[in-house]
Amino acid sequence: MQNIIYRPSILLLIIFFISLIVTKLFPSLASTIFDIWILGICLIIAIFLHELGHVIFGVLCKFNFHFLTFGPFLIEKVQGKLKIRENKHWIYFGGVSFVTPTVETFSNSKIKAKWGLFLFGGPFFSFIAFLIFFMIGKIYKNDFMLWCSLLNIVIFIATSFPIIKGEANDGGNIFLLFKDKEQAFLHILKFQILSEMFSSKRPIEWDKELIEKCKEIIKGKNSIENHMIYTFLFYYYFDAGNVEQIFLSIQPIINEPLTKENKFIKGNFNSLYILYKFLYGNSEENLEEIDKLFKGVSKLDSYAYNRSLAIIKYLKGDVKGAKSLINKLEHELNYTNGQGVYHVEKDILQKLRLKMMI
Repeated sequence: MQNIIYRPSILLLIIFFISLIVTKLFPSLASTIFDIWILGICLIIAIFLHELGHVIFGVLCKFNFHFLTFGPFLIEKVQGKLKIRENKHWIYFGGVSFVTPTVETFSNSKIKAKWGLFLFGGPFFSFIAFLIFFMIGKIYKNDFMLWCSLLNIVIFIATSFPIIKGEANDGGNIFLLFKDKEQAFLHILKFQILSEMFSSKRPIEWDKELIEKCKEIIKGKNSIENHMIYTFLFYYYFDAGNVEQIFLSIQPIINEPLTKENKFIKGNFNSLYILYKFLYGNSEENLEEIDKLFKGVSKLDSYAYNRSLAIIKYLKGDVKGAKSLINKLEHELNYTNGQGVYHVEKDILQKLRLKMMI
């Protein structure tokens, strides 16, 4: 049941069959249910076009394309080929486009403008889609086209008008990029981090100047706002085998007070702390603490959740259950492209196997 709830495609399929049953039992509701499904399809199309805009502008700026999600669909680049797969994560349901710059791109002084164009691409495509669907809908009196136009303009408004508080939208990020020098620096730094993390280099081979810059940045800074930097350093230290620094890259966010806004981020770091405690601490004595931390790990982050659950199951004597989850995680990593972070994730699973003797 848990897998059904946390996999968008399966849950949507179940809802679809329930809808069919309801229309058979209550024919008067058939028209309303049909309209709701049409509206849902229009929304998925609108999300796709918005994310496609980001990707196309990113590719034009010579960024590397990794994946694009919209609704229950995932389009990713695997070994140089585009593949369409199931999006298994609700966190990506609302649309995500992921690109990273190449080394050549960063040697270009226009990186800020290129990053701005990538951000601009999504709202731009949403607005163009609104105009096209609206004209077609008016000319052919087609309600489906008019609904698509309405949803595209809603997405355009929601993403283009600057929101800089909390999680900034596209317009907010563009505003910060060109109006706030400190924020612009952090944006470019995080873009560099993504470029390194998803390159083919192992973390131990990552740019040492960038590593030192990250160490300096986090001094006296809000750890939650800079969680990407801490994640970057975690993978670097783990690959280097620096146990003390691994802990120091996790601790600041673990110590942050829990809020509604940082719940997901803290949950992800809880999973890293559980991993650290299991591999390098006396986890048997800290089972109560690990259990408490595990409650904060979001099921939406299924990889981190299942890795932590495997550790919990093992500590509670369910070796078979732990092994099954480790096998499942290894299967997921088989679909990755050999980027740096996944080299370490594979090493982590091997360390877990050795510790669990499975």
